[in-house]
Amino acid sequence: MSKIQVDSIANKEDNGSPDFPFGLTGNVTGNVNGDITAGIITANDLRLSSIADKTTIVSGNTVSLVYNTGGGNVAICTNPSGPITLNVNGIPTDSTFNNRSISFAVIVQQGVTAYACTNVTLNGVAFGANATVGVQTHIAYQNGTVATGSTTGYDVFNFTGINTTGSASSTTNYKLLSNVNGGYRGY
Repeated sequence: MSKIQVDSIANKEDNGSPDFPFGLTGNVTGNVNGDITAGIITANDLRLSSIADKTTIVSGNTVSLVYNTGGGNVAICTNPSGPITLNVNGIPTDSTFNNRSISFAVIVQQGVTAYACTNVTLNGVAFGANATVGVQTHIAYQNGTVATGSTTGYDVFNFTGINTTGSASSTTNYKLLSNVNGGYRGY
């Protein structure tokens, strides 16, 4: 692996920052303009004027997100016919991801029967509303009550994974918290 270290960098006219190509990694001081379409970015000082998260739309009961590809952390689930499962893969497990928390949301377009998102897997580690000892890790719900949906509208199931040990080496180190914001009518 090669390493380039530069004390200062300027554009060809020596009057400002250069335009960097996509895929730039490392520590950068200055302005970088353009779309970042994949990966994870860590910024020491970041001021955003607005944020838009990419969504994944699925029809059915299984939502799959890939964390490290830029696919977004929000899924919209239409036409569920039973309890919903959120599967998230690609969560980094190296030391650069130590001391991080992660967040995901599943927006469910409910029908006449409401279904909740009560099972989550993070890199293959199962978390459940009614966890089986030795098989799953428990999801902690607001006020200790398992989240439920409401009929004929939209519900948002929010999940926050808190790394309780500081080590990203395994998603078993995460405590998963959840709550639902619901009853948003579609009419």
